[in-house]
Amino acid sequence: MRQLVKAYVEFGLEHPDEYQLTFMVGNSAPKFTRRKNFDRPFEEQGIGVQSFLMFRDQVARMIDAGHLKEGDVTLVAQTIWAAAHGLVSLMIARPGYLASKRRALIETTINALLTGLQSNPRRH
Repeated sequence: MRQLVKAYVEFGLEHPDEYQLTFMVGNSAPKFTRRKNFDRPFEEQGIGVQSFLMFRDQVARMIDAGHLKEGDVTLVAQTIWAAAHGLVSLMIARPGYLASKRRALIETTINALLTGLQSNPRRH
């Protein structure tokens, strides 16, 4: 999971124009206001939903294996995605707000997120 989140963040930072076009469009662009129907067959979903469903399946496997806390798989997957997206968006759109070094901020965010979701986080 750590590698998936890190790859997502790094892709967004390496391709900021594409990332902004895909995920950070302006107010004039159409918004996705309708709820996605994740129950439709995989083949009938758009590429974005297919990507999320594959990610959600990985989260489900990690929950089933006891690596992540029991919980609503969609909620956990969306929580991880929201944190990664927020980090990428902030680093692209408002880099001047970031006082921390880039790598340290990415690692600390991933550690905090995944430690909070672990079934048995290590105590310090």
